[in-house]
Amino acid sequence: TKDNAATKKTITQNGLHSIYFQDGAVATWAGIQELIEKAKKHTGAEKLKAIFTHPNTPIKCGGAPMKIMYITHDRLKEAGVADKVELTFNTDGGVLFGIPEYNTAVVAQFEARGFKHNFKHNLIEVDTANKVAVFDKWKEEKKFNEETEEEETIKTSERVEMKYDFMHVTPPMNVGEVVANSKISNGKWVTVEQKTLQHMDFKNVWSLGDAAGMPMAKTGGSARKEYKVVVDNMVAAMEKKPLTAEYD
Repeated sequence: TKDNAATKKTITQNGLHSIYFQDGAVATWAGIQELIEKAKKHTGAEKLKAIFTHPNTPIKCGGAPMKIMYITHDRLKEAGVADKVELTFNTDGGVLFGIPEYNTAVVAQFEARGFKHNFKHNLIEVDTANKVAVFDKWKEEKKFNEETEEEETIKTSERVEMKYDFMHVTPPMNVGEVVANSKISNGKWVTVEQKTLQHMDFKNVWSLGDAAGMPMAKTGGSARKEYKVVVDNMVAAMEKKPLTAEYD
């Protein structure tokens, strides 16, 4: 963020936190400690609410929104108050993790720890004074259009409000302004062929990692597979050979 002080007037205040900005990790750690102290004093039958979010855009490190939840749970458990806090993961997606093998493991981890989750819930608003998070709960349905005689996908949504005592927000993300405002971008990401990683219009431009316009998490796990494709295809292009390396 350009103005860290302005951000900290809302994020880091009154139970609302995010590790996705300068100083955010330190403040989030303090927020977890505040939650622990609150749990120690809590005597009500209803558990305290801790919410963790995953937005409707690609993000830096697909697992990070869950990792901070695991850390929070571990600190609560260490303090002996894990049974007093309900942890819920709200994601815009339809699964907990995009890779099937990992998703199976994550589902088992959620069940073992008693975590709750809600799919197709995208955070759109936060009432920081009253500690209320507002989500767009959406769904898609297939309906037959009698006029066009074709099946159409209809998306509907509703506002859902959730109270929280602690919430970690993973914000929606895009590429930096320098790239977003350039001719090599569609306003969000560098427009590359998804197999060759060569730019769709400027054939001497290649992209990988966080800036590349691909349906993959912006993470080192992706970049370490992408870089070899870029290297091999750049060499092939310079030698005027076909681009045979492909990113799967």
